[in-house]
Amino acid sequence: MKRFATRLVDIKENSKFKVLTSDDYATFAEFISFVKERKGLKYVYVWHALVGYWGGLLPSSDALKNVRGVAMDSIEEYGRAVIDPEKIYDFYIDQHSFLASIGDDGVKVDVQNVIETVGSGYGGRVALGKEYQYALEESVAKNFKESNLICCMSHSSDQGDDLSKKAPTV
Repeated sequence: MKRFATRLVDIKENSKFKVLTSDDYATFAEFISFVKERKGLKYVYVWHALVGYWGGLLPSSDALKNVRGVAMDSIEEYGRAVIDPEKIYDFYIDQHSFLASIGDDGVKVDVQNVIETVGSGYGGRVALGKEYQYALEESVAKNFKESNLICCMSHSSDQGDDLSKKAPTV
């Protein structure tokens, strides 16, 4: 599960999307246009985790220095670099305005349950979740015409076996 340790290094597309090889497109923006125009898709959404990527942000990233109020203790304690709640709005605005500028219509935001794990240093999961969710929703409303947002993995893990009361635990 290497991806869970991987951290975001930039809000812009990574090298895999900068060198797309096709006669129809060469960049991520061109790919989005291609799938909309040639494949008939009405909307294209981009995935991102609530804290940037599975493992949060890469603290040494120059591209993310304006939002790098990363809680370094969260890396040591939880394995994720958390974006300072005071800077999360700016992070989402930067990320979503870039995505909108290349033709993206919305976002699917995953790994929202991580707030439970890292929230203790910020007043708990409810307080931290409220700040992150407010910033996320405001940014989506500002950057995408129809406030296109899909939320995923947003339930806390202490829900236990609520959905399978009769299922035996292993």
